[in-house]
Amino acid sequence: PANFYEKVWLILQKTPGGLFLFEGMLPQQPTLSELSPTEMSFARTVQELLGVVKYPEYSQIMGELLRIIATILQRNPELRFPYAVRLDGLIRDAAQILRLEQPGDEASQASKAEEKCEQCGSKGLDCVCIMYNSSNDSLSSCLARAVVNLLLAKDMRKGADRAVTDCKVA
Repeated sequence: PANFYEKVWLILQKTPGGLFLFEGMLPQQPTLSELSPTEMSFARTVQELLGVVKYPEYSQIMGELLRIIATILQRNPELRFPYAVRLDGLIRDAAQILRLEQPGDEASQASKAEEKCEQCGSKGLDCVCIMYNSSNDSLSSCLARAVVNLLLAKDMRKGADRAVTDCKVA
C-alpha cells in the first residue's frame, strides 16, 4: 500500500509500548530515535516483524489493520495507545466481533467455539478464518471496531479512575 512504512511509523509514534505480532516485537524506542520512516533499515525492521505471518490472507488482513489504525490516529491526533499493541490480538478481537454478527443461535456458536478449525487448525476463538471469507466492508468495519474498542477501553478506565480520585465528600 502507498506510504505503508510512514503509516507504521505514525502508529509507532503513538504506541510507547511498541507493536507485537505473535512472538515478535517492534519497540518504539530505540526504533524512532535511530531510524527514519523512509529508511530501508526501518522497512526491513517492519518486514522482520510481519515476516512471521504464514498465510497470505492473514498478511492481507494485517496490512488492512495497520492502514485502519493509521487512519484513526491521523484523524484523531489526540489519541494514543497507552501500552503495547498486540496486532494478532486485534485481529482475534475483530474475528470475534464478526462471529457475533453472524446469524445463528447461541448454542451453535458455543459448539463452534470448542471445535478445531479444519482450515488453520486453531481452536474456537483463536481461529480468524471467518475473516478470510467476509466482505471488504464488514472486514474493515470489524477491524476498526476492534481498534476503537482498544482505544476507548483505555479512555474509559482513565475516566473511571479520575472520577474516583476527583470525588470529594463535602
